[in-house]
Formats: sequence, structure tokens, C-alpha cells
Amino acid sequence: MYNMMQLTDYRSVNDLKEDISMKMIKKVYNTVFAPPSSIDLAKIELEKSRKAFLEAKTLAEFYASQVEFEIKRIKRLEEYVVTKKRVKI
Repeated sequence: MYNMMQLTDYRSVNDLKEDISMKMIKKVYNTVFAPPSSIDLAKIELEKSRKAFLEAKTLAEFYASQVEFEIKRIKRLEEYVVTKKRVKI
């Protein structure tokens, strides 16, 4: 791990320990807070896209049922108006 030349660069064993500790802390920090890889970003975007698709599909089905409801409503009201015109109450 360390050769004699590297060990003599340190004033004391404590300096060596502090340097090793700092390197470990930096390594852990960089591992935890590293930016996501391109694969991770693609997976996140894919999941967002799937959710958006499901939401759009749900809305499409909802509005299609609204259109169907309004078509039936218009037909029912037209029949009612025609029937009432004939009867003339």
C-alpha cells in the first residue's frame, strides 16, 4: 500500500492516519454524492415517460367516456324535445 518513500513524507503516524482517513471520507462522499450515470438517468427518464403515458391514456379514456355521455345526452334531449313538440302540453 505505502512504500518507505511515501511513509517518510509524513511527520508522524498520526499524519498518515489523518491522510488515510481523509481519503476514505472523500471516497465515501464521492460514492454517495456522485452524479448519476447515464444508465441511471435513462432509467429515471423511462419511468417518467411510462407514468406520463399512463396518465395520458387515463385522460384519453376519461374524455372518451365524457364524449360518449354527451352524445347520449344530446340524443335523449333531442328525442324529448321532438316528443314534447308533438304532444304540446
